[in-house]
Amino acid sequence: MRDVSEQVRDPLGLRAELPDPGAWAATLARAIVEVVTGARQAQQLRRWLLPEIYAALVAVRLSPCARGTNPVHVRTCPIDDRRTEVAVIVATASRTYALALRLEEYRGRWMTTALELA
Repeated sequence: MRDVSEQVRDPLGLRAELPDPGAWAATLARAIVEVVTGARQAQQLRRWLLPEIYAALVAVRLSPCARGTNPVHVRTCPIDDRRTEVAVIVATASRTYALALRLEEYRGRWMTTALELA
């Protein structure tokens, strides 16, 4: 019997190289903090989040922060070549946020399938 699981995931054989999950998650975490503090429109992140995560994100409103949102620490924990978990610390002028993300490969790009923000 032939294994067709790879064809089901990538029927055209166009398996793209995924970007570095740490750098990608740091950029996304910064954008998430900017959304919940009102500095960025949530619609810009819709493509990268599962619908239920996007809906939860737009419902969160934290106090506005000054400019200068910076990811200061990133830790990745690969599960396999298509899934990884990432912890990111993001600092603003007034507060520091911790984010935990689960990234899974979806059509040649990362999709956030779980998100915790503290």
